[in-house]
Formats: sequence, C-alpha cells, structure tokens
Amino acid sequence: MFVCQQEAWLTGRWARAVGDGSHRSSVARPDKVWHARVRPIHRCVYNVIHCSPEQDRRIAGQRLRGTVSSAVRAPNIGELFGGQSQNFSTITDPCSVKQLKNAPNQAVRTANCAALGIPAGWTATNSATIAGISGGNPDLKPEQGRTWTGGIVLTPEFLPGFGLTADYWNIKLTNAISAPSGTDIANHCVDSTTGINNVYCANALRGPDHELNFINSINQNISLLSTSGVDLGAYYSHAIGAGKLTFNLDVTKVIAFTEHPFQDDPTNTVQDNGTLGFPRWKGVLRTSYAMNHWLINWNMRYFSSMLRVSNESYASNPYQLTPIRAGAGFFNDVKAGYTFGKSGWQGYVGITNVFDRDPPVNIFGNTFGGGLYDAIGRAYYAGFNYNF
Repeated sequence: MFVCQQEAWLTGRWARAVGDGSHRSSVARPDKVWHARVRPIHRCVYNVIHCSPEQDRRIAGQRLRGTVSSAVRAPNIGELFGGQSQNFSTITDPCSVKQLKNAPNQAVRTANCAALGIPAGWTATNSATIAGISGGNPDLKPEQGRTWTGGIVLTPEFLPGFGLTADYWNIKLTNAISAPSGTDIANHCVDSTTGINNVYCANALRGPDHELNFINSINQNISLLSTSGVDLGAYYSHAIGAGKLTFNLDVTKVIAFTEHPFQDDPTNTVQDNGTLGFPRWKGVLRTSYAMNHWLINWNMRYFSSMLRVSNESYASNPYQLTPIRAGAGFFNDVKAGYTFGKSGWQGYVGITNVFDRDPPVNIFGNTFGGGLYDAIGRAYYAGFNYNF
C-alpha cells in the first residue's frame, strides 16, 4: 500500500507544579507532557504511487486517525495541604502467628515479619485501637496518564450526509493519589514480594514489644487505574419537507475499568466494569429537526444494567442479594425552540424524562451511581435566550 497523502502533528509541553504551605514548601518534580497525533490518512490506494482522480473519488470516504498522548494532574490544595488529624484503626496484626497462613503468600509474609525483627511464633496481644494520622501530604507527586487511540472514519459518497466512526481507546493512570486504610498498610508492609523497604512499612510503626503502635494513613501516590473501550458513532442528515432532519448516535462499550489499589502489586485488582456507577454500555441518540425559525430536539439516553455488588463478590456468590442488579436506564428528553427573526431572542420549552421512568429500588440521587438515573421524575421547563 502506498499513501498518497498523510499528516502528523507532534506537540509538547513542559510543566512544573509548585505548592507553598505556611511552614514549608513542596515542589512536585518536573514532568514532561507530550502529545502525538496522526491526522487522518486522507487517500490510500494499492499498488500505485500516485493517486489518479478516479482513485481519489473511490477512496475519499475512508480516513484513519489515532493519538498517543501523555498528561499529568498536579495534586490539588486539599490533597496537599488538607489538615492532618488523629484517627484510630482496628487492625488484626498480620505478623501474629495465626495470621501468617492468611497471607496471599505465607512464605513471603513470614520472611518479611522476620525481617522486621518479630520472633517466630509471636502472638499479638494488643486489643486496643491503634493511633495514627490521616489527611494531606505536601510531598505528593503529580499523577501521570498515558493514552492512545486508533480509529476509522467512513463517509461513503453513495450516502450523502452519512458518517460512521469507530475508535478504540486505552488509558492508564499511574501514581494515582489515595489514602490506604490502616489494615491495608499493615498487610502490604509484610506481603510485599520486594521486602520491607516500602512505603507501607515506613507508615506502620512498631514498638519495642513488636506491637503496632502507630499508622500513618495520609494521602500517597500508590494507586493505578487502567481502562479501555470502543466508541462507535454515526450521524445522518437529510432534507425533509421544508426543514432538515439530523440524527447523531454515540455508543461506548467499556472493555475494562480496573483499579489497582497498590500499583506495586499487579495481582491485587478490582474490576469495576459492570458494577454500580460503571455501566458496560452507554449510548445517546440525538434527533433534531430544523425548519425556518423552529428547532425541535429529542434525545434518548441509555446505559446497561449494573451489579449492586463487586464483580469479585458476585463471582463467589451470585445469589447473595435480591435484586442483585440495578436495572438499565432509558430516558427521553424533548425540547422545542423558536427564534424570533434577527432580534437575538429565542424562546424554548422542554420536558425531561418524558415517560417518567423511576430509578431502581433503593437507588437515590445522593448515592454512588445514583446520579446516572433520574431521581426527580418528569419535569417541565421554559425560558428565553438572548444573543448579543
């Protein structure tokens, strides 16, 4: 295959995030942010070097596109300088002799506990809560993201006004900021396959009697998030009567949405895809009809049903809760507007949730995942716009 024409963009940005507290300063390390974009390959033909006009017309409706990019997110003010406060954790000591067998790898936990100076056969006797602190961390580093996409655009000449797009995307976020629990800190200190020289052991302090006596659970750059999926799009416009009818359909299929609470442990994963707040399928169909000064819109929104429990919990016991799923969402909104000539004024009326669909039982607007549904029900509105 020979490419008759192609374009590529390469841009870059260097960023440095600086924070300043009342008693100390924190300078996040400089990060290079880069972005590469391959513009659509406009014309491709086979077994020729130059495109003829006839070949141009035959393949003009096919384009390839892709992006590769890097980004950073500097910690916000609260994550950096949110006040630290005392808290107390109830922790079952992972180095207590009866807890060694509960480790992901008993040999690793036993060796790490020994490296901490804990004698063989030791039993924890502390039954009280363990003091610690939580809150902001002025030494946080920026989160880093890597994204790449690839797709195709089809605009066939035999169907004027129609277009079809398909794109695959893959996103990975490292050094994500999170605050681990006291139990997670104590466990990951001694379950690390690289020994005890890790951030968790530095935050799980023990006294001369080997008992845990302090847990530091402030914000840390310890998590990782990865997600991938496919976006499909289609649009079509055509003259109908004295006006123009337009359809726009956008559908997303999420392949995976995986949390790694501890990025140094790739075996510890949480698959959120398909659970409450993370539907596997989402779609929006926007229909509009414009005629003279009138514009009418009808929008339909859909997302697939979701588990009310984690995927891991469902796999172990699919009959633990009824109903086990929150039903799919399907909502319709309509709006009509009229523009008063060249005066700059436009009046409009509309209805949200036209068919008054209710959210699933026990799903409310203030709960996680509840925002996807319409908790208010059918609503009416009207108003005016003025363009200067």
